[in-house]
Amino acid sequence: MDRVFKSKVGWWYHLILLVMATSTVAAFVGGKSPVTMIVLLLFTLECIHMLLSTWYKITADGYLIAHCSIFPEKKISISEISAVEVTVMPVSSYALSLDRLIIYKGDTQWLLISPVNKQDFVKLLKKHNPDIRKNQKDWHVYIFWILLGVFALLVIMDAFSEDKFDRLPLILCFLPLTILQLRPYQITDRDMLHGNGQIDVKLISRLESNGNKVIVYYSRMEGGIERRSSFYPADKDEFISILQQINPNIKLN
Repeated sequence: MDRVFKSKVGWWYHLILLVMATSTVAAFVGGKSPVTMIVLLLFTLECIHMLLSTWYKITADGYLIAHCSIFPEKKISISEISAVEVTVMPVSSYALSLDRLIIYKGDTQWLLISPVNKQDFVKLLKKHNPDIRKNQKDWHVYIFWILLGVFALLVIMDAFSEDKFDRLPLILCFLPLTILQLRPYQITDRDMLHGNGQIDVKLISRLESNGNKVIVYYSRMEGGIERRSSFYPADKDEFISILQQINPNIKLN
């Protein structure tokens, strides 16, 4: 039996819809040009249509189908899905919320989606393909870049503003960035390295020692794309030794 999951809808999408609807009404009431009125009306109708017709279907014969309004329907055999990963990546996709899942086909990202009942969705995928991995989520990475973006915006506003505003927001914004970078590194009982994201120690391939920095090369799944993260441990030798004890296959450059 096929099962359909509607897309979760984020507050920001409701805000976009409200702004578009208000702008359309204002354009008609204010007597704007016919082109402006038609464009705004079409955009508003498309937003409504996406709200009503964005869904994901898991079919009884083992396919995942993603549908979003007038855009081409996407289809993949669940047997080809290698992993799913929780993300808040703010890029254009078949998703109306930032509470998203990345669907991997092999080593590449196939699509970002945002199904309601996310846990049930993943369970049903794994029922069709038990080999699907659930990658770790690196929430702090997104928080870091969001705070960094806000910090940069405040700096630009301060530089170009004639009336200099209080620099306290800059300090308050920069403080969490510092905390994120200076927090202690931890290796959990499940052999997960925490501190600059979450890394499965068993998936670390090599380490590179450079001054007081250790660059960790890893993948998020077996045979996946190699990634890297930098760590600045107080005792670099002990840090490397513990990682190699857990995973003797780690090479040191």
